[in-house]
Amino acid sequence: MPIPYFGCLVVAYVYCLVHAFEPRLKIGKASCLGRRLRQLAHDPLDLGASIIFAVATEQDAFNLESILHRVFAAARFPSLGGFDGATEWFGLDVKERLIQFVENNRIDLGK
Repeated sequence: MPIPYFGCLVVAYVYCLVHAFEPRLKIGKASCLGRRLRQLAHDPLDLGASIIFAVATEQDAFNLESILHRVFAAARFPSLGGFDGATEWFGLDVKERLIQFVENNRIDLGK
């Protein structure tokens, strides 16, 4: 069920999930965040250090995820295996720049 967020209904999320033990984070999207977190249970995550961006549409989530993957491509980890989301891991050192990028481009990104 969508939740209110800054005057719009949230129907999707872009997440930056911090790994609990390794210096990396996962940039991905989900329409049901709880279900996606259960799917990622094989990776220990530090949810307290993670970032979740709520967006109004699934298309907004797809666009934001794609932009973040391109902007931070140089920090992408090599594929960690043949599982869903294995190519979405990035070095943890991009976290603050990622937050700043989204904040600086909020209007252009449709947030």
